[in-house]
Amino acid sequence: MAKQSKKKKKTEENPFELALPVSDKVEIFEVRLIECECKQTPLADQGKQVLDYKYSVKAELDKERSQILLLPEFKMTAKPEKSAADKLSLSIQAKFLLAYTIDSTAIFTKKNIDAFGQINGIYNAWPYWREFVQATIARMGLPKLVIPVFRFRHEERTEEEKPKQSKKTAVKRKAKKKVVKV
Repeated sequence: MAKQSKKKKKTEENPFELALPVSDKVEIFEVRLIECECKQTPLADQGKQVLDYKYSVKAELDKERSQILLLPEFKMTAKPEKSAADKLSLSIQAKFLLAYTIDSTAIFTKKNIDAFGQINGIYNAWPYWREFVQATIARMGLPKLVIPVFRFRHEERTEEEKPKQSKKTAVKRKAKKKVVKV
C-alpha cells in the first residue's frame, strides 16, 4: 500500500481583517520625525536614476497609557540607470513615531497590533514621508521629485500560493522601482 503524503494546508490570515478591530478604536494624536539621514554623491544629479523604495514598521502597545506606538521607517535609494556597480548616488531615510490613543477597555492580540501597524501605520505615515523626501531633495539641490501615492499590493506569490477568488490581501513591503531623469 502506497503511503500518501499529507500536505498541511497553509492558512493565511487577512491582515485587513486583523487590523480592523484596532482601526475602529484608535485616534491618531501625534506624528513626529524621530530619525533621518540623507546622502548624495557629487554626480547624483546627472543622468537617469533608478529609484527604489523600502519600508517597515514596528508596533508597540502601551497598556499603561492606553496608546499604540508605531515606528514606520522608510528608505529611498537611487543609482545610475546604466551603472554596473550597486553604488548608490542618493539615499534618504526617515523614521517616524505615530502615536494613537485607544479605548482602555479594548483588548487586541499582537497580530491585531502588527497588522494595524503594517496597514494603517504605513498608510498614515506615507504623506509625511513624501513631504520629507520632497523637501530634502530640494534642500540637497536636486531636481524636483514626487513620491507616488501609497498603494496596497499583493505580495508576489506563485500561482499555487495565490488564493482562489478570495479577498485575502497582503501588504507588499517593497515599492516598485522607478526610473527618473534628474
